[in-house]
Amino acid sequence: MLGKLKKQDQRTPQAQQPSDGLDPETGLLDAAGFQAVLERQLARDLRYGSTSALALFEIAVAERDATGPLPSPAPFVAGVLQAAVRGADVVARVSPVMFAVLLIEAKAEGAAQFTERVRTRIGSAPYARDASGNSLYVRAWAGVAPWQPEFETVERYARAAERSLMATYRGYEAAQEWFRGEGLNKPFSA
Repeated sequence: MLGKLKKQDQRTPQAQQPSDGLDPETGLLDAAGFQAVLERQLARDLRYGSTSALALFEIAVAERDATGPLPSPAPFVAGVLQAAVRGADVVARVSPVMFAVLLIEAKAEGAAQFTERVRTRIGSAPYARDASGNSLYVRAWAGVAPWQPEFETVERYARAAERSLMATYRGYEAAQEWFRGEGLNKPFSA
C-alpha cells in the first residue's frame, strides 16, 4: 500500500519536490515518513510482542454540485485526526485522499471504536462553506487492522488494513442499494 501510494504521490507536482517526510498541506507525515515509523513499530511488535493497529481513512468531498473550486478538506481531516489520537499514536497523510493512523498499544476492540468514532466525526461537521454559503462536508470510509504476528512486513500490515477498508466500501454500497429503494417499504423479517 505505502509503496503504491508513494508512486501515486510522485505523479503530483508537489511530490516531485524533495520530500522532507512531511505533507506540505497538513504538516503530517507523508507516505515515506509514515513507512519509516511503521517499520520501526513492526520491529517493536515482533521483538516485544507489543500491540498496535493500523487505521486507514479515505476521504471525498460529499458535494458534487457545488459551484466554483472547492477548498481541500485535508487540513480539516488532519485536525480531526490529531485531536482524536493519543500522544504516542502517529497520523499521516499517505496520499491526497488517504490518511493513516498507527495506534500504538491498541487492542482490536478499542481500535475499531476509535476508527468508527473518528470516521463519524469527519463526516458530521462541515469543513468549509462554498461561495454561496452552503456547508461542505467530507465523506469518509475507514478500515482498521490490529497487528498480528504474521504481519512481518509493512506490506502485509497495510494489505490487512486495505482489506478492512474494502469491506467498508462493500457495506457502503449495500446501504446505497437499500436507500435507492430496494429495502424501502418492504416488511421487516427477522
